[in-house]
Amino acid sequence: RRRALGQRTVSDMGLDKTCELGLCADALEDGAQALLSSGAVRGLEARVVALKKEEAQDELWHASVGEDGRLREVSARNVLLCTGGVPRELSSASASAQLVIKSVAHDDVVAIDRLAALLEREPVLRSMRWGVVGGSHSGMVAAMNLTTQGVANVTVFCSRALRLAEEREEGRWVKWDGSGLKGLVAEWARDLPTSVSLCGRWPQSCGAEPPQVLVHCAGFSRAPTPLVSLHGEPHDLATRSYCRTYGSLQGLPGLFGAGLGFPQEYQDPEGHIETRVGFVPFFIEHVDRMATAAEC
Repeated sequence: RRRALGQRTVSDMGLDKTCELGLCADALEDGAQALLSSGAVRGLEARVVALKKEEAQDELWHASVGEDGRLREVSARNVLLCTGGVPRELSSASASAQLVIKSVAHDDVVAIDRLAALLEREPVLRSMRWGVVGGSHSGMVAAMNLTTQGVANVTVFCSRALRLAEEREEGRWVKWDGSGLKGLVAEWARDLPTSVSLCGRWPQSCGAEPPQVLVHCAGFSRAPTPLVSLHGEPHDLATRSYCRTYGSLQGLPGLFGAGLGFPQEYQDPEGHIETRVGFVPFFIEHVDRMATAAEC
């Protein structure tokens, strides 16, 4: 369908290139529509307000779905929470926040169209000193977008040297697969332009001339989850611990988490441990492990 409309698809990307995020989103949308059309999956577009198990002998989780006043109940033995994450923000009350004139939201810089619109509205920002907190993927995407849009002074504050994903054993596995830079941003970071400088941890390393504009790209926090109660007792999932191998939530049998809110922990063949997210082959394997655990 997309090809008939003259649109690019993931099949247009070379096997040696990292696929653009927009093309991945298109492929996921098309795949979801195909599943729904096949009848193998039942789709329900609604908000899950609450999850509960009432009785000790109840094996099902009961989800209240919809909006207040118009709720329906959907039941399942196992529930997978893929509620996502939200970018961590710099607290306006912190001392470091007082050093900058303006803070810009993560998404308004990582999404280049939103950044272009911001600089169009406020062209004076191009001549200001920008600081990016975080040297992982989103931080370096932010720095790359800023230079692409003509910002001439960008400092990236990172607590460690830049980390690039590295293929091992002729591509059989990737070192720093979850946290290393990949694709276009990795190529860009190998030879940074003179307008970009790397510094140490924020704010200790900001020096005599701190950034005038700051964007915080130092990870994600768990997005809000439905209210959960087990046998009448409420459970707060905001900081709930979970098994980082199987995704199971501690003390809540049948509840699992995945994605940015509940990332997988992985140890590579060289012994390095990191968290990983993303709809790629290792995530399919992770979901398979959760399915196996759910049947035990």
